[in-house]
Amino acid sequence: MKRLKKFLKHRKPVVVFIYGAPAVGKYTTAKKLARITGFKLLHSHAIRDLVFGFFNSNRENIHGQEIWKSFYLNFTEGIMKEKVNIIFTHTHARNRIYCSGLSGLKFVDNIVKVVKRNEGIFYPVHLVCEDEELFKRIVSPSRKNFGKACTVKELKWMLRNRDYKTSLLMKNNFIINNTRISAKRTAKIIKDHFNL
Repeated sequence: MKRLKKFLKHRKPVVVFIYGAPAVGKYTTAKKLARITGFKLLHSHAIRDLVFGFFNSNRENIHGQEIWKSFYLNFTEGIMKEKVNIIFTHTHARNRIYCSGLSGLKFVDNIVKVVKRNEGIFYPVHLVCEDEELFKRIVSPSRKNFGKACTVKELKWMLRNRDYKTSLLMKNNFIINNTRISAKRTAKIIKDHFNL
């Protein structure tokens, strides 16, 4: 028992950060990965829907964005201190600038700094998919449950205006094209790649 406690005290917490375009399969893959690893899962909409529900769901509200960013970073800090292994999902666009002035890149950088400051391990996973497959996935009825973009028109606008295809410039960034593989298989590939 003492040996187990000592191991738990010194182990490094892991963050698997699954990112990519809308409808690429981040949440579905993350659920499968959580099931086979025992990691906790924080879906990006869990925080967004909580915070922006107080601002009439307006995600371009500057006060809402400040609270969202603060919540995300404080939450990450807390779970790292508790040494909880977690999977985050995030719709990351390299060129995104929020109305608060925060860039998409800076947001991710802030999370990485919190993880490293707490001696955690950050594993970024970029899911990519062919556009034609994204157009099929975007209309899935399950997307409406989270208030996600759910029309081809919305997705085409996002793909024209936001850069979801450029990966994070990190040495351990793992890119998976999941156009023709299931979420279950994608999760297994992630688990095996990082030896989770």
